[in-house]
Amino acid sequence: MSATRVPRNVFLAILAAGFLECLHDFPFLPQQMASHFAASGNANGWMMKSQFFSVYAVLMIPPVILEFWTPRRIRRTANDRLHIPNKDYWLAPDRRAETMAYFEKFIAWCGCALLALEVLAMGLSMRANFLNPPHLATGLVVFALAAFVLFNAASILVMIHRFSRRPRV
Repeated sequence: MSATRVPRNVFLAILAAGFLECLHDFPFLPQQMASHFAASGNANGWMMKSQFFSVYAVLMIPPVILEFWTPRRIRRTANDRLHIPNKDYWLAPDRRAETMAYFEKFIAWCGCALLALEVLAMGLSMRANFLNPPHLATGLVVFALAAFVLFNAASILVMIHRFSRRPRV
């Protein structure tokens, strides 16, 4: 079983949930939508509904690249161009596949986190437009951003710890 099977399925589920939310909400949203909000949650920027969903579609590109293209690119990169602690040990021919599998799984979960943040933020923006006047639930946005930053910081620390030491044989 591939190490990335679970995170990739989670990624596709998040992507599907975002797509279904867009399909559901699109007909009910106003033609001119609040698209930018002050820290208070009050709308202070607007765009047409078609522009909003175009921006949403473009925002999906970075997580897709992170999820599917980046691991392949890293796997094809020569050892002398990769910068990790104890590189000679972790990229030795008998360990390289295991190291690359770790990176693929790590990056796949990072792609899930980024996509989840974007789908949540855009979903909250859509929800804000159902209110009159539009108002964003900033508490949820702050919580999601904090969780995203914490997830990434913890993941990076775990990765650094893993590659900074050599297992005892």
